[in-house]
Amino acid sequence: MNLTRNSVSIILAITVVFLQMLDTSVMNMAIIVAAPELGLDIYHANILITSFGVGLAISFVASGYLESRFGLKKVFLIACLGFCVFSFFCAISSSYTFFALSRLFQGIASGVTVAVSQKVCMCYTKDKDKKFVISLWSSALALAPVFGPLVGSYISINFGWRYIFFLNIPVMALCLMALDINKLPSIADTTRKFNKGTFFSLAMTLALFQIQVDLGHIYHWYSAVEMQVLLVLTLIFGAFLIGSHKKIDSFFNLSLFRDASYRTNLLVLVTGNAIIFSSMVILPIWLLTNYNMSLVLAGSLVAISSLISALLGPIVGKYVPMSLYPALTIFGLSASIVCYLMTANFGVDTSLSTIVISRVFMGISLPLFYVPLSVLYLQNVAIKDFVYANTTSLFLRVVCANFVIAFVFYFSNTYEYILTESAKSNFSRLLIIEDFFSTLDGIILDKQVASIIINKLFLLFGVINIFLLFTCLSLQVKSYIQNISIVRGQS
Repeated sequence: MNLTRNSVSIILAITVVFLQMLDTSVMNMAIIVAAPELGLDIYHANILITSFGVGLAISFVASGYLESRFGLKKVFLIACLGFCVFSFFCAISSSYTFFALSRLFQGIASGVTVAVSQKVCMCYTKDKDKKFVISLWSSALALAPVFGPLVGSYISINFGWRYIFFLNIPVMALCLMALDINKLPSIADTTRKFNKGTFFSLAMTLALFQIQVDLGHIYHWYSAVEMQVLLVLTLIFGAFLIGSHKKIDSFFNLSLFRDASYRTNLLVLVTGNAIIFSSMVILPIWLLTNYNMSLVLAGSLVAISSLISALLGPIVGKYVPMSLYPALTIFGLSASIVCYLMTANFGVDTSLSTIVISRVFMGISLPLFYVPLSVLYLQNVAIKDFVYANTTSLFLRVVCANFVIAFVFYFSNTYEYILTESAKSNFSRLLIIEDFFSTLDGIILDKQVASIIINKLFLLFGVINIFLLFTCLSLQVKSYIQNISIVRGQS
């Protein structure tokens, strides 16, 4: 009976993780129908996505301290309840400001839950089953963002986007009621120290900077008083953060960056992840504009690469020898470059079969560099520093992804405006203006303009990946030269 109860608790804990990670990408498609209702056009709506990421980044930094200071049981329960409360606030939001704030706090609660969830699973697991349970937990983290766009688009079309958040509440409540919560330790270390001032400065600097990046083009940047106030506050908190930079080591072990392998592989991993996530946000907008397809179909096309990647990743991790990881990274990055450049040539008449082929190849290429990099950046890190290394990695991935998403939306909005105004100025040379513009839910989107935007962005993604490729090659060349020098020295 105890084994059965433990097994059920493990499944429920993993379900909680899956639900939390689902929310990292569930708005990727729902944003298209939610943005107009919240008072934003599609190319100004990046704050609806990035606010959740800011919350995740902030909570990742503090999760270890919270679990140690207040005990696993209390932190896990409060974080799950907080997720439910702010899901409700997201669902009832009537403005993008209230929604963004709710998503921020939902992200904070979600980040804490995810950060401690592996330890929760271990509380119900025997030693001989730990490797299997960790693989299940890792699969939930990998697969949930894959299904996010599909779930978000399906619920948005059939029930309304608000039910994405309403449905979080009963599912989470059922999991918590059925979970054997008494098995979680409630031991707290009251002696654990935490630099609250430094943490608050870090959180405020990050949040205020992200708000400026997200809303700057709406308020015409710093010509607005609101933006000037945000800038001053950011500088104040940033100055305090710089002044207390030595205390940042309580969150991040900055000495890890002295190692070239850690520094370089993490740079490639973080940047590559940001590009992947950003491409999955902007591509559905082009699909909807160019083909007038349903949200579900657009979400399905985008999710093809993620699904293949999530399924292929464990196979690469299990069967490919670590000695081949550097070469596999180069091959995977090269393949992804081809896929990005292929997408950069899409036009208004590109066939759906071509799009599917590109997504399939992208799905195959991603784990070929993503999985090896996830191992290589840790290869010289001591076991005692693993928590610091993973916290730093998660923090940088979320922050970098947020900034790239903000740039993608800003670029798209600016370029759309420039091309549209150019078309209007040449109105006399256009035979039928109605054929040039199309309307989707009140948002003027032109197929040719949308295709040009996609072309430029994916060309940029390909160029950045070329830079990442040469970065990895330079690291491997240096490593090879060092090994030759060592061998010669020994001989």
